[in-house]
Amino acid sequence: MLVSWDCDHNGLERPHLVEAQKIKGKPMAYLLAAKVREGENHTKFILPKVRPKKNKWHFRERSIPMENWLPFLGWYLSEGNCYEDLNTGGCSVTLTTCYRTEEAVRTLRAIGPSPCVKKHHVTATSKQLYEYVKRFGKSHNKYIPQEIKNLGQKYLTILLKSLLDGDGNKHSKNGWKYTTVSKKLADDVQEIAIKCGMTARVFLDKEGFYRVYINTTRTAQCNLDQDRSEWVDYNGMVYSVEVPNSVVMVRQNGCAYFSGNSKGAGDQYWLDYARIYGLNTIVFRQSGIYGPHQFGIEEQGWLAWFCNALLFDKPVTIFGDGKQVRDVLYVDDLLRAFNLAFKNIKKTRGNAYNIGGGPQFTLSIWELFAILEKLAGKKYNYSFSSWRPGDQKVYISDVSKAKKDFGWSPTVSPKEGVKNLYNWISQNHHLIERAGVFKSR
Repeated sequence: MLVSWDCDHNGLERPHLVEAQKIKGKPMAYLLAAKVREGENHTKFILPKVRPKKNKWHFRERSIPMENWLPFLGWYLSEGNCYEDLNTGGCSVTLTTCYRTEEAVRTLRAIGPSPCVKKHHVTATSKQLYEYVKRFGKSHNKYIPQEIKNLGQKYLTILLKSLLDGDGNKHSKNGWKYTTVSKKLADDVQEIAIKCGMTARVFLDKEGFYRVYINTTRTAQCNLDQDRSEWVDYNGMVYSVEVPNSVVMVRQNGCAYFSGNSKGAGDQYWLDYARIYGLNTIVFRQSGIYGPHQFGIEEQGWLAWFCNALLFDKPVTIFGDGKQVRDVLYVDDLLRAFNLAFKNIKKTRGNAYNIGGGPQFTLSIWELFAILEKLAGKKYNYSFSSWRPGDQKVYISDVSKAKKDFGWSPTVSPKEGVKNLYNWISQNHHLIERAGVFKSR
C-alpha cells in the first residue's frame, strides 16, 4: 500500500508516494484511494407493480427517472417513514423536514404522488410506494439495495448528497459525517462514498450511533497528527485475493483501504518492464516446489511439513477428504527451468510461464502419505476437519508453454523426489529442531 505523509489534503493532486513501512514515526500519513470500476448506467428506476387482492386496486410497475428517484430514496433512508392504517387500508410515506419543506414536496412530486404538508412532515398517500419502502424496516434496519449500489458514480453521487442533506453534517473543509443507528446503512454509505472516489471510515460511538466520516478528497489521514503506527508480529495464516486490476479493498476497524495485491502486481510489473523498457525479465508462476534444504511449515512447503510431522511423530489435521490434488516440482527441475529460460532469453523475455509438475507429476495427500509411511516404516496420526474457505480440490499447472518456448519439462517423479526430501530431513532433523519448526517429544 502506498501512502503520502509530507503534504496536506490540499496538496495531494500530485503527492509524493512512499512505502507503507515508512510511515512509522510520521505524524501525518495519508492513504490514497484507488479508482473504482464504473458501475451500471440505468437511467430509469422501476417501481414494482402491486398485485391486487380481493376488491383492491392493481398498480402496474412505473418507470421513474433515476435522477428523480435517488433524491427521494436518500431522504427516505435518512429521515423517512411509512405507515399503513389497518382499519382503512390506507398507506402513506412521509419525509421529515424542519426547513426544507418545499424541497421535500418537489422530491415527492417528482416521483409521482401529490403530497400534503403538516408541520415538519411531508406525506404522500401511495400504496405502491409504501409496498416498496416498507422493506427497509425501521431505523435500525435500513439499508441501500444492492441494485442501487451497483450504479455508476454519477447516480451514487446524487444518492450520497441526498443522504448527507438528511443525516449528515459538514465538520471540516473536506469532511462530512453521516449518522445512523443502522449498521447496514452505515456500511452501505461507506461503500457508495468510496465508489464516488472519496474515503470513508465507520465508527460506533458510546451512544450507539454509527458515524461514517467521509472525506471528499481521495485521501484519508492515518496517524491523525500523532504517531499511531505500530508493527505487529503475526504468524498465522495469510490469504491473498487475486483481482483483475491487482487492487483489492479491505476494511479493518471500520476503515476501508485499497491494498495492492503484491503478487499479482509484481507479476504484471515484471512483464511491463520487458514491454516498455526492453529489460530481460521473465515471470515464473511456480507450483508445489519441494526438495532438500526445505524446512517446511504448515502454510508453506507442505510436502516438507508432512514429512517433518511423520518423522517427529506429530499429529496432523486433514482438511477435507485427503483426495485434494496438487502438481509438485522437484527443486532440481526448477533450477533447470531457470537455466533454460535464461539461455533462450530472446524467446522468453517478457513472457509468463507456469512452472510446476504438470499433469504427469501430481500428488494427493493420501498418495504422499503412502510414500512417506513406506519410507519411515510407521503410520501418521491424523484427524479430519471440514474444508476451509478458498480450498481448491484440484490444482495442476499447464506447463506446455515452457516446453514449447525453451524445451523444458519436469523429469523427477514425486516418488523419487519425496524420497530425496525424506532422506535429507531424516539426516538433518537437528536443523529442523534448531529452527523451531518441529521439536522431538
